[in-house]
Amino acid sequence: MVRAISFYVFFVSGICASEAGEFGNVFFPSNQNIEQQTRDASAAAIRGLQNIMTALESSELRRIDSRTESLLSGSNTLHIAAQAMTNINLGEAANVPIRLDQIGESDKGYLLFMRRDVLHRNGLPATIGEIYKDFIDMTEQLSITMKESAASKEPILPREVVRNTARYLAFGDLVSAVIRATVSSK
Repeated sequence: MVRAISFYVFFVSGICASEAGEFGNVFFPSNQNIEQQTRDASAAAIRGLQNIMTALESSELRRIDSRTESLLSGSNTLHIAAQAMTNINLGEAANVPIRLDQIGESDKGYLLFMRRDVLHRNGLPATIGEIYKDFIDMTEQLSITMKESAASKEPILPREVVRNTARYLAFGDLVSAVIRATVSSK
């Protein structure tokens, strides 16, 4: 299963790879504080993702108690990251229209898929604030998925955790790519 998620993450992130290879960051030249706050929150989310990898390893080794502990820890860490993201005041950056014309068609398609099928929203985001809110909501959604999966006593980690983790990684990368393209086109 670990090899399967590694391949899936590699495949999905290859579809949505940004030049900078960053994860859920907001860049705004007039306010470096925003970027640092989003980097700190994203780093917390990555710590939650590390717990998912530990849970996958524990699942492979049939260590249910360790898997459960890792999922609960990851869920808590992702929830804290989502709260930190929510508390960031994007200020004027929140209302900046994103430049979807600056990203490729496959990225636009993936963004539309994520909003429609995962976040249950219509259309593409219009502003930096809206796309960052999507990322916050996905962070919280993954936290909930992990918490629910921790309750399972099945020895194998649910596919939903693997699938949602891969999507989350790709989406965080895409959020940074869209925001960077928007800011650099000004």
